[in-house]
Amino acid sequence: MMAWGVDCSVWDDSVDYAARKLHGPNEVPDENFVMTTWHTNDTLEQVFWYAQFCGNFGYDDQVLDLTLILDIGETWRERELCALFAGSHDLPDRES
Repeated sequence: MMAWGVDCSVWDDSVDYAARKLHGPNEVPDENFVMTTWHTNDTLEQVFWYAQFCGNFGYDDQVLDLTLILDIGETWRERELCALFAGSHDLPDRES
């Protein structure tokens, strides 16, 4: 779970707390572990690139081939976000 935006660390913490509440503070089974990150100083495009090339492996190197983009806001941005996600694959080439 990668959080980005205003107070994104709160979303990160919320997912961590939910896992601990469900399983106990030190008892989250490996198969239910959720890696969480927050990206306060990154652009959304950088987070999307990270999701595709660094954050796409689960526990025991299992490939995670489904991405869910949850955008909480007042404006409908589905097309814009999907285009940014798709276009972020070459971000390192454009940044160098």
